[in-house]
Amino acid sequence: MQGSPGKSKSPKKEYKEYISSDNKIENDDSFYKTDIICEICQGNGELRIATLDTPGEPKQKITTFECRVCNARESTIFNMQKDDREGYLVVSCNFSNKDDLGRYILLQKYSTVNFYKKELSYEYVSASDVVTTVENLIEQAADEIADTYGVPRRQDIVNKKPKDVRSSGEVLGIKNTESGSTSSVGTLESKEQAKHAIYLLDDLIKNPQFKMVIKDSSCQSRICPVNKTVSQCSYEDLKTFDDENVEHKKYYEKYQ
Repeated sequence: MQGSPGKSKSPKKEYKEYISSDNKIENDDSFYKTDIICEICQGNGELRIATLDTPGEPKQKITTFECRVCNARESTIFNMQKDDREGYLVVSCNFSNKDDLGRYILLQKYSTVNFYKKELSYEYVSASDVVTTVENLIEQAADEIADTYGVPRRQDIVNKKPKDVRSSGEVLGIKNTESGSTSSVGTLESKEQAKHAIYLLDDLIKNPQFKMVIKDSSCQSRICPVNKTVSQCSYEDLKTFDDENVEHKKYYEKYQ
């Protein structure tokens, strides 16, 4: 991330007031904001995303970042060219350490995210366009379970594995293979299963050795390399987002 205003791209003038809004537009997926860590001073900053969809023009995403501590700022405009060919994007990730949890994710609405680790196979569906991190995405998946089933979410309450003589996979009714059955917030049938799912998702954060796969029919989702933001990669060039643990790949066939 560049702290110098001269090295950052400025959004179009007529969009500045819209992007600077202090509140998320309710029921409007075109604007989103989230707190992130500043790469320059490690202080707290805010990232804002605005999606502009003008008839007859390429869809655009405008990102603006401002650090509350050192006042570093950055603005970037992405042209999200639509590929008329039918297809979908798969982002395959094999994570192995804590650094992977800090990777930034640009996740499009209705994208599916599957987490795989031993006896865990859990699917999460994004309800809106978001920019977040791997760790925060796992937290969101666990929060969704807690809210849906009315069970404790705080890790100091659920940090111990629920007592059960069966394996967690048996309790959740899931298998440890991608071709096997997958659990989701809609398939859990009891508070017992919900607590197990939360425990297992929290364990991904405590022991980050797992696989994550994103499927996106819009082909617009991205996962950044460690210590990089979306603006430091070339949005149209998927290879700039890839590294030894992450691969973005488009498939030109009907999404299933």
